[in-house]
Amino acid sequence: MERNDEMEEMRSQIAILKEKLSKEAIVNDRLFSKVINDSKGLIGRFNIVEYTCCAFVVIWSVLFLPYLGMSTLFIGCTIALMIGCALATSLINRKVRTTDFTTGNMLEAAKEFKKLKNRYRNWLFIGFPLAAAWAAWFFAEIWNKLPDKHLATGMIIGGCIGASVGGAIGICMNRRVMKTCDEVIAQIEC
Repeated sequence: MERNDEMEEMRSQIAILKEKLSKEAIVNDRLFSKVINDSKGLIGRFNIVEYTCCAFVVIWSVLFLPYLGMSTLFIGCTIALMIGCALATSLINRKVRTTDFTTGNMLEAAKEFKKLKNRYRNWLFIGFPLAAAWAAWFFAEIWNKLPDKHLATGMIIGGCIGASVGGAIGICMNRRVMKTCDEVIAQIEC
């Protein structure tokens, strides 16, 4: 009789433990969902900043560059480059942005964030040479089109400062996205 009571007590303790563990799993799923959603939100805000910058450059190209005497080819290439950058950013982030990881497999989420991190790393190898080529062309256009070389020199120096600041901001944003991806991956894999 005493043995049966012990067995019943052990069964009730196991049931209580199972109940506690099932609640703990829900908390972990909620934490994972919160981490992933917060990370997607941060990446989305960075994308909005990039889209805004691209739109600003397109408007600036249409309204301001013709008055400097820039060639139509340069203006068209600038607009095409900005549209291409915005589309590339959209494509790079499409899978992470559109997938609901809260209902799916967490390992699949980690895999997608690893892919996103690699895409952001690779984007630097494409984006910086394109930006350097564009800047060199911009400086050549300024130097050749403006008759006042003092003004041209001032614009080139201003362009160098702007390119340096913009490049630094871009690198910081890129690193922050990659760090965010690392944080999500670490949360899922530990």
